[in-house]
Amino acid sequence: MEVTIAQRRLLGVGAFLGRLNRNDLDVLGGTHRGEHATARLVASFDVASAEEARAFVEKALVRAETSARPSWDLGRAASWAGNMYIAYFIEADEAWELVRRADALARGRYDGWEAFAVDYVAGRQEFLGKRGKGTDDEVAVAEWLLTSKKSPWVRAPWDTDTAGATAPLHVPREHRVGGARATHATIAAALEGAAAGDVIVLAKGTYAAPMRPERDVVVRAEQAGNKPARVIVEADGHAVFADGVSFRAEGIELRGTSTERAALAVRDGGVLTLEGCTVASRSHGVAILDKGSCAYLRRVHVDRPADIGVLVSDRAFLHADALTTTGGRIGVSIEKRGKADLRGLVSASATQVGLLVSGQAEVKARACTIERAGWSGVQVSEDGSLELHESRVANVPVGLLVQRGVLVLEKIQVAAKTNGLELQEGARVKATELTVTRAGGSAVYVGKGASLAIARSELARARFDGVTCEGTLRAVDVTVRDTKRGAFFVEEGGRAYVAQSVATHVDVFARAGLGARLAISSTTSTDSRLGVAVEGGNVAIESVWITNAREHALQIDGGSLVGGYVTVEGPNESPLVAVSGRVSLATSRLVGAGEIHVGGADVTLRRVTVIVDADCACAVHEGKLALLHCKIEGKGANGVEALGGELTIADSSIEGRECAVVTDHEPLVRIARSELCAVVDVALEVLGKSQVNLTDTRASRTKAGLARFSSVATVAGALAPRETPMVVDLDGEGPLPFELMLHDGPRYSLFGDPEAVLGAYTAALRELGGDPNGHTVSAYVEAIAERGGAFDPTSVRADPEAGSVAFVSADRDTLLRIARAVRDVDPETALACVRALAEAPP
Repeated sequence: MEVTIAQRRLLGVGAFLGRLNRNDLDVLGGTHRGEHATARLVASFDVASAEEARAFVEKALVRAETSARPSWDLGRAASWAGNMYIAYFIEADEAWELVRRADALARGRYDGWEAFAVDYVAGRQEFLGKRGKGTDDEVAVAEWLLTSKKSPWVRAPWDTDTAGATAPLHVPREHRVGGARATHATIAAALEGAAAGDVIVLAKGTYAAPMRPERDVVVRAEQAGNKPARVIVEADGHAVFADGVSFRAEGIELRGTSTERAALAVRDGGVLTLEGCTVASRSHGVAILDKGSCAYLRRVHVDRPADIGVLVSDRAFLHADALTTTGGRIGVSIEKRGKADLRGLVSASATQVGLLVSGQAEVKARACTIERAGWSGVQVSEDGSLELHESRVANVPVGLLVQRGVLVLEKIQVAAKTNGLELQEGARVKATELTVTRAGGSAVYVGKGASLAIARSELARARFDGVTCEGTLRAVDVTVRDTKRGAFFVEEGGRAYVAQSVATHVDVFARAGLGARLAISSTTSTDSRLGVAVEGGNVAIESVWITNAREHALQIDGGSLVGGYVTVEGPNESPLVAVSGRVSLATSRLVGAGEIHVGGADVTLRRVTVIVDADCACAVHEGKLALLHCKIEGKGANGVEALGGELTIADSSIEGRECAVVTDHEPLVRIARSELCAVVDVALEVLGKSQVNLTDTRASRTKAGLARFSSVATVAGALAPRETPMVVDLDGEGPLPFELMLHDGPRYSLFGDPEAVLGAYTAALRELGGDPNGHTVSAYVEAIAERGGAFDPTSVRADPEAGSVAFVSADRDTLLRIARAVRDVDPETALACVRALAEAPP
């Protein structure tokens, strides 16, 4: 239809883009109306609805009102109004109204096409320059529009009156094949006689003829009541080949019987639109093959192709709505920089992959169902990129496999026979609201060189781990439950950060293998066998709750664990077991049934409360244990046991029912500024060859005194004044016959049989020349002092009836040497001990 001069004048506002795109400048939208325009809009601008397109036009019009060069935005708005019309998003009246608005703004800012063109070229070059694209054609297009006799600008001058402009519509003719009202005997004849935009109607039947249109046409099945008649078109080759043209088929079964060619093929910029069609092939179902070619498939079923259901290749584009593929090697494959927008895809029973994105292809998919594939439901490889939203993948060996590429997931449900989501080297995945259930392997596997960011997701009932990580993981607000192995397993070389997450009913909450790095924050674990297991890795935890661990809440066997604000509660064999490696834990609370066990590790607890029901709350067998500003409560026999290695207690409170601290074998023990509490027995019991250093430490609520020492133990240091005496039993066969008093008040009491004590004193004094009936104690002290002892002879108290003698001295080491030397009541041994003391240095 010929357009009026008023219509041509309005179309001139968007003519610049029309000329660049080789469109018909005398047609609203640049071509006849067809759904291929929708595919082009989606491919170029990611617009697939009238609302999105209107928003684009309105944004351009608003921007033009304040722009210094408005013609670029006005031209885009007018061009897009036409695109919306031919894509069936809006009708002609609305499209012309948008074009009129753009024209009114242009008339208000410019006085002619030349000024309009100058700003248009500058605006477009600025726009493209920001995107790194070339701008060589703009000036040439402007010159053509200003000078060519075919230009709408020349044929409709700037001041042309546009009142009364209406939409120029193409009125298609109808051609019929088959049936009583046939106008053509064959499909080939109908295609030959059809003009661009015409419609060919096929009557019920089977047509053994390929369709290779040379013009843009529509082929549809004849209506039989409320549904189309069954029409089958088959060919030994391409049933449809859209070579550079626009072809639309509605309600037809299309069959290709060739083993080498696709049933439907599009190339050389062709556009294929299928609605309500079924495709069957012994090769590919639908193939969109090169740049500029595109296909729009709506309610299409590709049934059991021999190879690929739908293939998009070489920068071609596919828009599919309610596409179903059944069988074939691959359901849908987008490769070699192809693009696709998939909505409502159902891909089932592919022998290999349900949806394959490879070769730098870019795909957006929503509301898809992919199931029963032979290898993987979804596969991204060779730098492909896929966005998948609100979809389900089920009954496949691997749910989603990323070998190298980018995958974005949102609201995805996965059930797989092995791994639900598997990332291999080069994969980059972001997952939000991912649900993986009943994975036969790990719910999520992150391989070496891969990275995953996952949030607000649930991983349940995996046979192995919730997440197995050898690459890089960031997990926030992830729930892992009912896995038979671990919730988060970071293997050698892996890096993981877990925050605000929950793990419940798993075997191991978190595990870090050799060389792995794992950070956990604000996360809870309940009902596991093990809590955090460090096996040569490096783990940092903060604000972590571990409850109801059946065995150990924290287990370290190599590597390191650093953390704070950790809470361990509920029944467990041990809140902390450190076999080797390094542990530093602060401001935490550890409650359990079994002892904190330190093997060969280096463990430091700061401001940690430990409450344990077992015979011992904390035990160090080898390695090092430091308790700084801690509160240790052993509800069983002892608070802390040092059976080897090194034990440091500072500024802490240690409580045991029998003993607060027990040492045995050969540990090195340092206790400073602490309080020891033992309700039944002595606060500190030193056995074996222990070396104990005491500084400003006191006993409270003890029944039998502050400390008891073995015969070979070494004790040094100063104790804070307390009324409770320290009872010393050096050889385990009864107390010894001395009471030693430090200058600041605490008493070291050595008790024995009075007669035996006096007998030993008397024999010693006779040998030294003293008077056994006189001041025996003073003479004894003087004799020792003359031979180098450090006693003050005037500061001595004796009680011969009780069999005890007290020395007051600042030389604590000498007092302790006396306690070790005089360890037998036999007179000869006592004499030898006194001589040894006299010869010893102060």
